[in-house]
Amino acid sequence: VTVVVKGTTVGITTDLDGGYSLKVPSATSTLVFSFVGMISQEIVVGTQRTINLTMRADAIGLEEVVAIGYGTQKKVNLTGAVTSVKTDELQNIPMANLSNGMAGRAPGVQVIGNSGLAGATSSISIRGSINEPLFVIDGVTSDKSAFDALDPNEVESINFLKDAASAAVYGAKAGNGVVIITTKAGIKQKPKFNYKSSFSTSRTTKPVQSYTSTQELEYVNRMMETRGQPMPYGPDIFNYFEDKSYDINDLIWQDPSVQQHNVSINGGSDKVVYYMALGYHTEEGSYHNTNYNRYNFRSNVTAHITDRFKVNLNLSGNQRNYDRWYWPYDGAEDFKVGDWYRATFNWTRLYPFYTDADGNPTNDPNDYPVRPAGGYHPP
Repeated sequence: VTVVVKGTTVGITTDLDGGYSLKVPSATSTLVFSFVGMISQEIVVGTQRTINLTMRADAIGLEEVVAIGYGTQKKVNLTGAVTSVKTDELQNIPMANLSNGMAGRAPGVQVIGNSGLAGATSSISIRGSINEPLFVIDGVTSDKSAFDALDPNEVESINFLKDAASAAVYGAKAGNGVVIITTKAGIKQKPKFNYKSSFSTSRTTKPVQSYTSTQELEYVNRMMETRGQPMPYGPDIFNYFEDKSYDINDLIWQDPSVQQHNVSINGGSDKVVYYMALGYHTEEGSYHNTNYNRYNFRSNVTAHITDRFKVNLNLSGNQRNYDRWYWPYDGAEDFKVGDWYRATFNWTRLYPFYTDADGNPTNDPNDYPVRPAGGYHPP
C-alpha cells in the first residue's frame, strides 16, 4: 500500500506484511492510503504514533446486474467482455435514433454518423468489426432498424457483448458482437404517471459557405483560359449578373428544431404488473421538407398466475415518417449527402428557380418554377 502525506511528495510503500514507518511534518498532517483496486482512505495523524487500518475493495459497478443472453448476472462474476450503457443518460436526449446516442458511451464500440439529415442513423461496430453486431430485443433476434426505432424512454438496459463468448449462445451470428436490449417492465407499486417533454433548436455559428454568380463566371473563364480555349463569358454577361445570383440555400434553408413528448404509466399488484408508454418525436431539418417523425407505443403486462407460473404480454409498435432527399440510385435507408450537396451547395448560381408571369427570373417561391427540360439562358 502506498502511504503519502497529503499535499506533499513525502511517502512510502508498505512491506509485504503491511508495515511502514514515516516521518510526518506536523500533527495536522493527513495520511493517504491507496492501492490498485482498493478504496483510498485518509486519516489525520493528530497525536497517534501508530496507525493501523484495513483496506477495502473498490466494488463500484461490480454489483451491477447485466443481461448476457442466457439470463442476468453480476458484473463481478462475469468472465466475458460486457459493456453496459446507462439508459438514464439517454432519456433526456431528444435523439432521432437510438444508435446516435451510443457514441462515446461504450468502450470498444465504434459509432459513426454518416449524415446530418433529420432521422439519419449511425453505424455501429464492435472492436473494429466490418459488419454490424447482432441485435437482440427482449430475447428476440432483431436488426438495427428495429433497434433504431426504439424510444430511449422505453429501454431499461443496453449491454454490448464484445468477445467470442457470445457465440456460445447465439452461434455464428454473434461473430461481430451482440447488442442486448431489455425494455421496461411493470413494478409492484401504486400507478405512477410520467410525462416528459423537450424542445431544442439550433443556429449556425458561421454563415453557410457560398459563392456568387460573378465568382462562378470568373471561375469558368479562368478554367477555359488555362485550357487554352476562349473565355465564354464577356462583359455583357458579367453586367447582367452583377445584381443576380441564384442560391438555392436562400430558398430552402431553415433553423432546425426537435420536439419530443413521452407519457407512461407504471404500477401493479401481487398478481399483475404493467408498463404502458406512448412516445412522439418530431424533427424539422435544416432544409424545408426534410422532416422526420417517429411514433412509439409499448404495453408490457405480466400476470403472476401462481408462485411458479406467470404470463407476460409485451406489445410494441412504431411508425417512422421521413421527408428527405431522394435520389433514384440510393437505397431506401440511405442518407447519403453527396448528391444532396451537388444539387444544393454546388448548384450553379446562373440558373433561376422561378420566373414571374412575364418570364423574368425571380427568387419568389410563389411564382412559377423553371422547368429544367426547357432550360434557361440569360438574354
